[in-house]
Amino acid sequence: MLSLRSLVLSDPDTAFKVYIVTPIDYASEVAERLFKLGSFEPIPQESKERELMEIKEYIEFVEQLKLLYNEISSHIKHPTAIEITEIPINTRESLRQLHMNLSSILSDIKVLSNEVSNMKKSTEILLLTKQLIEKILEKYPNADTSLLHYKGSIYIVNTFVASKQSANFIRSKALLTIAETEGDNYVAIAALLPSKLYEELIKTLPRDVMVVNMGEKYGFSKLDSILSTLNTEIESLNQRISDATSRMEDVIKRNIRDIAMLKLLLDIESKKIEVLKNTLSSRFLTTIVGWIPRSKMNDTMRILQGLPVYTMYEVDPNPPVDLNNLKPFKPFEIITEMYGTPSPNEWDPTPLLTYSFIVFFSLMFADVGYGVGLALAARYILPKFVENPRALSFRRLQQVLYISSAGCIVLGLLSRSFLGSLLGAYLPTPRVLDYTDLMSMMGLSIVIGYIFVLISHIFAALKNLKLKDRGGFLSEIGIVLIMIAGAQLLRPYLYSYFRANIPVIPIIYEYSLWMSLASIVIIITGKIVSLRGLGALLWLFDVLGIIGDVFSFIRIAGIGMGSAMLAEIFNGFITGAFTMPNIIVGMAAGIIMSFVLHIFNLAVSAIGPFVHSLRLCLFEISSKFLEGAGRKIQPIKVVVEPIILGGGSSR
Repeated sequence: MLSLRSLVLSDPDTAFKVYIVTPIDYASEVAERLFKLGSFEPIPQESKERELMEIKEYIEFVEQLKLLYNEISSHIKHPTAIEITEIPINTRESLRQLHMNLSSILSDIKVLSNEVSNMKKSTEILLLTKQLIEKILEKYPNADTSLLHYKGSIYIVNTFVASKQSANFIRSKALLTIAETEGDNYVAIAALLPSKLYEELIKTLPRDVMVVNMGEKYGFSKLDSILSTLNTEIESLNQRISDATSRMEDVIKRNIRDIAMLKLLLDIESKKIEVLKNTLSSRFLTTIVGWIPRSKMNDTMRILQGLPVYTMYEVDPNPPVDLNNLKPFKPFEIITEMYGTPSPNEWDPTPLLTYSFIVFFSLMFADVGYGVGLALAARYILPKFVENPRALSFRRLQQVLYISSAGCIVLGLLSRSFLGSLLGAYLPTPRVLDYTDLMSMMGLSIVIGYIFVLISHIFAALKNLKLKDRGGFLSEIGIVLIMIAGAQLLRPYLYSYFRANIPVIPIIYEYSLWMSLASIVIIITGKIVSLRGLGALLWLFDVLGIIGDVFSFIRIAGIGMGSAMLAEIFNGFITGAFTMPNIIVGMAAGIIMSFVLHIFNLAVSAIGPFVHSLRLCLFEISSKFLEGAGRKIQPIKVVVEPIILGGGSSR
């Protein structure tokens, strides 16, 4: 989703330091794919110990995942076909996420599985007990629980449930086996034992033998009455087993795609792991190290899929960056780069500078004819002066000039200027901008400067807040407040002398003096926090600097009016030629003079707006919140473009 802030400021694309470990035999293919991607800046790397250790840890991690999958899949009773349509790009990160999710799921499954196992065991014991009672009732229809549990001074009767192997131990110690039933896993025996040996017998019982105290559980009662109770207990246990099994199947069903994805990714990674295992001991591995922008990480993983590579990421405290602007702003990145590259903790001002440059340049060069001429010159003449017209930097410069020329045409229509008044007088549009009115143009320039300088200081305050620079934040907040309050305080004078029309904000206008004084106190406080005692003196330069910054925008009016006045002077010569007595000679002279003089004015006047627009963008706007101390990533690219031969070229 498009972020609204990206239309004003953007965040630089911070690079990760990436370690790509691969067998030597695959190194050239890995490097070729990276270079074709065009986003990888290699850096030298000497030691491989860290990478080798992490590979070993990753191999162990994959082995753990195999065990995890085997455990979960053992609980899937029925074959299930799952279609995976898209494989994650970052396989390792996906495996880590699956490990975290499915480990928790496996814990739930184990709890339910143990619960089912215990209930099945209890069910089998109850069934054996039921069968044991039924067998006794066949011989003794009126039997009671004393045939299953009795304690006397000479004899003791008790019921045992044992494994088939341990049942022989009970038989060997019994004086008499009253009844016995055998199930799939266990044997139930009602045995008569001598009282004097009973305690010692209990101590020597094998661990898989259980004593079922029927007297304690059912009391003294007829055995036929116990059967209905046993049936109820067995039915209840079967229902609980069914419920627990359903819950377990539901857990597996809800996570079946994750289980299938784990199986697929393990199959993919196992092939890589086998190669790395074989080469790890001999260390026939190489490490390719470099910077990759964050936004290109998925593309990098995609192009390396299918190769036996192991990738590690490291967040460096001072990484290079790449500018990360929307496509319409891309050409204007050359303006930002003239000042410097934003560091990772700064904002990229390219979107703001785009609007600024177009507005400033168009105001200084507002003419339909000159706008068209500038676009034609950028397309057909400028390429003659460069060695490689297809170079990215030159193509971006052309795009900047195309967009700026469109702005010139729009403002030319608003000022009714088409080669000055030569053709502008015939334009059907109303005149919104009047370049013959010096005071109104100065006022407009001051208002534009005020707006852009105020915005720049707001961004500077937000930057200091982000960096937790209390002194800088207080200073910038003070500047913002004094610009707002001071403009209200000086509003009558600004309009009287410069026709600068600052809108009235009633509550601020009423208390503008006190707000201005309070703002100065905030600025002084911020400077003292940042610079200690020296700040008590330097605050004055900040306050005076605001005035200088805003009034430096008067150059917009000066340069715009200069080119307009020169056009009108030339138009005077041209008009004189058209009024010559000889109409044919006059027409010819006028047409030739129109072409030559206005081409000359276009050539000499276009440089000023370009240079001064850059100056305003770089020094009056960017400098307020951009240090430009970052480094731009320099990826190696495989670029197919014309090769320039001869002429002293070294390319």
